[in-house]
Amino acid sequence: MIYLDHAATTPVPRAVADAMYAVLTERYGNPSAQYPLGAEMKKQAEAWRKAVAALLDCPAEGLFFTSCGTEGDNWALRAAVWQNRHLGRHIVTTAVEHSAVLECCKWLEREGCEVTYLSPDGDGNLSAAQVLEAVRPDTAVVSVMLVNNELGTVYPLAGIAAGLSARNPKTLLHTDAVQGLGTFS
Repeated sequence: MIYLDHAATTPVPRAVADAMYAVLTERYGNPSAQYPLGAEMKKQAEAWRKAVAALLDCPAEGLFFTSCGTEGDNWALRAAVWQNRHLGRHIVTTAVEHSAVLECCKWLEREGCEVTYLSPDGDGNLSAAQVLEAVRPDTAVVSVMLVNNELGTVYPLAGIAAGLSARNPKTLLHTDAVQGLGTFS
């Protein structure tokens, strides 16, 4: 079998699976608890947080773990809309986002938000200008994936971020960067 969807789901390396098995069956202490096993797991979770933060080049204290990408996208989008509720309830996203973002946007529409869905061209490309043209004074958040999970298209996040900063600096930018993790230096 030839498998070409490793950016979405890939086999877990044996060493990682073994470490996970040990945590799930032997070292399962609650990291919020005061007992020794909990304190040990808190220390271990913080070490993992630092390792992931180093890969992402971000401060460890700014990194939060969720159970999956869908939960993370939902949390970020809903929080961004709430945070910027004083600006308005407009969201800009693409029509080709992962369902984690698209379904959350549909839910936010039912909650009274207005969503602009941008369509990439026939090759899957989207320009920063196209995104920025859709931004309005009442845009609470722009959500554009870093790398398309089906086509591999890399979207111009740096250009979008720079344009938002100049055009509407209070509008928040969210990106589902799961497909791009570890691919950019």
